[in-house]
Amino acid sequence: MPDGGPHLLWNGAVDARSEHRNFCANRRLSEETSGCLAAMAGIARKIELYNLVYRLAWEHISEHQRREQPDIARRLHEIHQAPGQ
Repeated sequence: MPDGGPHLLWNGAVDARSEHRNFCANRRLSEETSGCLAAMAGIARKIELYNLVYRLAWEHISEHQRREQPDIARRLHEIHQAPGQ
């Protein structure tokens, strides 16, 4: 038996279980964080695409049409909304 007897062995086992629990909790947190980051990246990509489509469409609308139809920006927004949004 090592110096310290059974008490030292028990404390070592408790520490090992505690470290294992912490490791598992940190791993779950890491996986959840990765999932959140991936979702955020997907949202950011959709925003970039939306802005690109809107800008391209806006460039093809004449000044005359913009003056004649003051709600054209809102209409562009409605046209480019994905179904279900």
